[in-house]
This record gives sequence, structure tokens and C-alpha cells, in this order.
Amino acid sequence: MFQFAHGYETINIEKSTSPDELKNYIYCIEDKDAQFTHEIILHSDTLEPIKKTSLGYNANNYWCKIKVKNNSNTSIKKVFSNPRAGMDYIDVYVFKKDSLEKYPLGDLVSPDNRSLKSGLSNFILTLDPYESATIVTRYQTVGVLDMAWHISSFEAFISNEHDKNIFIYLFLGFIIAMAIYKFFIYTYIKDKEYLIYSFMLLSIFFAQFALYG
Repeated sequence: MFQFAHGYETINIEKSTSPDELKNYIYCIEDKDAQFTHEIILHSDTLEPIKKTSLGYNANNYWCKIKVKNNSNTSIKKVFSNPRAGMDYIDVYVFKKDSLEKYPLGDLVSPDNRSLKSGLSNFILTLDPYESATIVTRYQTVGVLDMAWHISSFEAFISNEHDKNIFIYLFLGFIIAMAIYKFFIYTYIKDKEYLIYSFMLLSIFFAQFALYG
């Protein structure tokens, strides 16, 4: 049985919650020497509230903790998704009263670890009526670090992914069409600038495909 550290505000997750709303309930600490574990963070009372969820370019480890609760009289199932694709490692530990759930997420681990197929790291949390949980997360990346979570229902997440994918596919289609167009111009007028444009557009296409595909 796990005993949770006190002194941290708990957020009710009956409704969908944006990263900006969740920010007031996230407590974090920097781990420059990689000395902490999820158990230490669970019981720690030295974590500090964050002023912003995005830390910009970063190469250090950060640990964060969020306490959540279902205040309703019915079970709920919520999707937690990190809003930034491209982060290297996001190790999630969900502590409930008598159990521990682990989700090794991030772009440098298998996408099969994600609860739902998406370009964003995500996991599903199910809470029984009036049940609480503490979510401990370790973030490690070389690049822009974002500690936010978007909490949504399964239906809202799928709908948002559908709308986002339509935009991404249209954008990628436009990029590849422009690359082909520039290449055809090059074949007629033999201006190397158009060939360079084509390769640049293809580079953008593959970079975006790798990030969101």
C-alpha cells in the first residue's frame, strides 16, 4: 500500500482539463545528478509549483507530481496526452491506493507503449468513484521540454486527433505537391535553385512525417 505525500493540491478530473488549467496543480524539481526515483518523488514534500509548463530548450532531468481525484459517483476514464511531440523520454508512474501503473513514453521508446495511437505521448487513467491517484513523471529530453498534460475524455481525444490529422495530411500533401512542382520546373529550365527548393521541401516533408506520423 502506498502512502502519499501531503501538502499538494488535488485536481478533480471529472471534466476535460487544459494544460493551462492543470499548471496550478503540477509540482516539479530539477534532477541534475539523476539522484531521484519515482518512489522518492512520491513521498517528497520539497517539489515546487511551476510558473510555466514549457521550459524551452533543456537537457536536464525533471520530476513532476500531480494529484488527481474523481469526485463523481461513477467511474471515469481519461486520456492524458503531452501536447509536445518530439520529447525523448516521458516516464509516467501512476500510484493508486494499492497499485502502481507504469507508462514508458517519449519518442525514443516504442510508440506501442502509448495507450492510443497518436503522434503525442499519452496514457489512459481509469478512476473508480471518489478514487484518488498520484501521477509521478520523469521528463528527459534534449530540446524543448514541456511538462503539461491535456486531460480529456476518450471521445474528445479521438475527435481532436481526427481534426489534427486532416490538417497534417493536407499540409504534407501541399509540401509534396510543391516539391514535385519545383522539380518539374527544374527539368525544363535547369535552374539549380529549383532543385534545391525541391530537396528542401522534401526534407520538411520527411521531418514532419517523422514527427507526426
